[in-house]
Amino acid sequence: MKKFISIFLLLYITLPINAQDKTNELSGFIIHKQENGSNGSLDGANIFLIYAKDTLKTTSINGVFRFKPIKTGKAKLIITAIGCRKVEKELNIIAGKNSNLYIEILDESIQLEEVTIKGRIPIVTQNGDTLIFNPKAVNIQEGDVAMNIVEQLPGTETDDHSVKIMGKQVTKTYIDGRLIFGSDPMAALKNLSATDVLKIKAYDEYENTKTKKLMYRGDLTRVLNIETKSKLISSWKAHLLASTGSNMDSKNDRGKFRKGLGLTTNFFSEKFLLTSNVFHNNINRKSNNIKNVLSISDPGSTYNETTYADLATERSWDTENGTYGTFRAFYTFGYNRDNTNTRSEQHYFPGNNYQQRLYEEQNSNSDRKQNHYSEFSFSNSNDKWGEFRWNQLITYNNNKDWQSLYIYNEENNLQTSKSLMHYDNLNKNFHVKEDISYVNSITDRIGYTLESSVDINKGKNHSLRIDTLESSTTQTYLTIPSKLRNTEWNGNAQLIYILNPENDTQISFDYSVKYENGWKHQFAWNMLSPTNPQTDEANTYSYKINNLTQKQEVSFHFFSLSKNKL
Repeated sequence: MKKFISIFLLLYITLPINAQDKTNELSGFIIHKQENGSNGSLDGANIFLIYAKDTLKTTSINGVFRFKPIKTGKAKLIITAIGCRKVEKELNIIAGKNSNLYIEILDESIQLEEVTIKGRIPIVTQNGDTLIFNPKAVNIQEGDVAMNIVEQLPGTETDDHSVKIMGKQVTKTYIDGRLIFGSDPMAALKNLSATDVLKIKAYDEYENTKTKKLMYRGDLTRVLNIETKSKLISSWKAHLLASTGSNMDSKNDRGKFRKGLGLTTNFFSEKFLLTSNVFHNNINRKSNNIKNVLSISDPGSTYNETTYADLATERSWDTENGTYGTFRAFYTFGYNRDNTNTRSEQHYFPGNNYQQRLYEEQNSNSDRKQNHYSEFSFSNSNDKWGEFRWNQLITYNNNKDWQSLYIYNEENNLQTSKSLMHYDNLNKNFHVKEDISYVNSITDRIGYTLESSVDINKGKNHSLRIDTLESSTTQTYLTIPSKLRNTEWNGNAQLIYILNPENDTQISFDYSVKYENGWKHQFAWNMLSPTNPQTDEANTYSYKINNLTQKQEVSFHFFSLSKNKL
């Protein structure tokens, strides 16, 4: 295929040049001799054929140019192209005797003061297994951060919480080779100014780059390394946002006054970071992002009130005796309240069966959510005695929602039907999870892992459902309390033998045990007759769980030598 293409191009260049023998025309071929030693045809050069009283102009295509028809006599040929020296050639044109011209044009280095000439900048290049992205090849605006650059790069997938490069999720973001913004890869992308970015490199490295032991290095993960102009050592940032306003629709009295207040403070360095973020508003704003503040939104029939706060800290250490580790703590609080009220009336024209008819519907919804989330983690490693990790996660949710639907029908000023459907639900949930693991090596290729985790869920729910549709067969007044508790414990022991350290081929022997114990009780009564409540069997049930599972497994993991290629 390559040979065929080469011959075709050669014919395309040669045939027009050889067809010039007996006509008043002038043709030629321009070869571009570059400073790096490579030669090639020059496309897009401007060619001028200047007579005493006339000037002809054309442009080269794949290095070929042609003037037809032309006058005989003396003329000057001038060729210009961006970045090349100008070529001038005196000609004496004779009918039917003009040979094809072969013209060489050379590069010209021009240094201009206060003038910048921009060509097409490649957005990505590759050096071995590393992709190098050039931020100058994308569009950035004042106030943009590194994330706004990454979003425009080829081969990337982004959302608010993660970035993928060539289909693989990024786990770390270095700044000039250091974790200035901590272990969260998104922290650097969301806080580093886009104007400070020189290059963005993407490549694969093992999870633990500080160890010399094969057993502790972990899996290959994708990382970013951002080269900056400022060569950051630490970063401190704070901003306060406040806004007020009102609904443009004066008829909407509910939440007519709109407000928003937010505060963000961040300190980042390679060994320590502390961040906080707090906001409260009733304008459907979900963050302290300045772009959300400078916007116009329609609150509609929904009244929303949001309060959010988070606090995070991270401390890392690397001692002279080879011990290194990290402690992280994170806490968030969220409160969200939504209220929606709608009312509609439908009046009908008189018909054969009625002189007047009215249909009225009122719908009210309220949703309140309160969430607490905390996470603590600790890791400490040493190549001599192994790696220890601990992680704790605690969540508490307190949610309440209700819905009320009222329907009224009237004909000839008399009520024909009326119904009320009401749903009220209160849900509380507590969840705690603890994970502990220890990894150690017996030899450079043989090691073991011990893991244990406990997961506890507690829940309490109470709901009320009322349906007063006038048909007696559908009238219900259900009260449904329920409780649940579930505890799950997992233990795992693993023996690993690394067969090939070059591509992580390994064989492992695993023994795991899982114990689960839990129960849920839910009861439902129809309270339509308070003195004689009836059990609602469709919503009443109770069950218990008590399971013990043991599993032995032998696994063979093989990876090709190109697993770390981008």
